Amino acid sequence: MPLTISTKKAVWGECVQHKYSYCCYDSILTKVFAEGVKEQTGRGWESCNDLTIADLKKISFRECKPGETPRKDRCFSTEKHSEFKQVLFRQASKNMQGVKNIEGISKHMQDAMSIPD
Repeated sequence: MPLTISTKKAVWGECVQHKYSYCCYDSILTKVFAEGVKEQTGRGWESCNDLTIADLKKISFRECKPGETPRKDRCFSTEKHSEFKQVLFRQASKNMQGVKNIEGISKHMQDAMSIPD
């Protein structure tokens, strides 16, 4: 998902240059987590690191039920929840050695997304 898209136009209205900016995360898990949190908090992609500890305290990891929306009902969309679970289980066995509980996972996410303590 592009963070910003810039377009420059020539004098005759023809586009001559496109510029895209993207958010980069240290792992797929962190990316999927950030997307899910942004869905719940209603944060846009104007900034990659605009999530706060207060945001993290408000989110829920549960999957949205039919008819629910992430922002209104504080849940992960079914698609994002499924993707998050798949990546979490895949990555848990190889990249998160030493993480033994949810606090460890939370700290890993915080560090990966450069969220201040």
